[in-house]
Amino acid sequence: MTCADLRPWLVAYADDELGVEKSIELEAHLERCSACRTACDRHRALRHVVGRLYPHDRLPDDVRRTVLRRLRRPRRSVGAAAIAAALVAVVATVVALRGARRAGPDAVPAEVAAALGLHAAVERGDRAPAFASSDLADVNRWLSRALPFAGPIPEGAAGDLRLAGASTARLGAETAGWVLYRRGPQPVSLFILPPRAWPAIGREIRQRGIEFRSIEVGTHRIVAWNHAPVSYLLVSARDRPAAEACAVCHAGPQAPAIAGFGRTHGS
Repeated sequence: MTCADLRPWLVAYADDELGVEKSIELEAHLERCSACRTACDRHRALRHVVGRLYPHDRLPDDVRRTVLRRLRRPRRSVGAAAIAAALVAVVATVVALRGARRAGPDAVPAEVAAALGLHAAVERGDRAPAFASSDLADVNRWLSRALPFAGPIPEGAAGDLRLAGASTARLGAETAGWVLYRRGPQPVSLFILPPRAWPAIGREIRQRGIEFRSIEVGTHRIVAWNHAPVSYLLVSARDRPAAEACAVCHAGPQAPAIAGFGRTHGS
């Protein structure tokens, strides 16, 4: 099996939807192909993140009772049409519930979920930046060649937040810049995207006229904001302050504002 042969089956395998024979065939390929194995791990990480963001909704009790009552009727009174109608009712309810959740004010954009999935892969040691460097000038030169829209990354706050490198990353339908920092052993991921309007999700924090959205998912915190001409996502551990979004870009005279970022606005 080649990589091209495997790709149509990779997502189904990562979602545990393949039969035994096909799974064995794919696993033999994955053992010797690191690229396909990485793609599989990335999808599983994204599935895990999406599962936490969009948990399965329990059907209302009255719908469950109606379906079970219809299915328990004597066979002579329950034909294929009745069973199909019951199943259609179940599917329609699930679709409606999920649609309402995703269309609501707390819906999480696809790029946020993808950024969280990539960051989780870094924590597991399954992902590293394409360009590894702690030199800001080198990282900025690399970004300017790979993603001209990204612009230079300013000098960040001093201390234990260390630059580790940069890469490109696919977030949803777009290619973003990804700058990796480390605070001790913990990674901090900064994503740079073309400008967009972030929905009113998470908690709003305002600092120096900029609106930040702080979103907490499991053990992670995601901060989203716009600073023309680009948009940003910062992913870090949940126990890190939201002010870290400022710290990756500002140092020196900005320090008092950074320190007050969380206290003034309830972070």
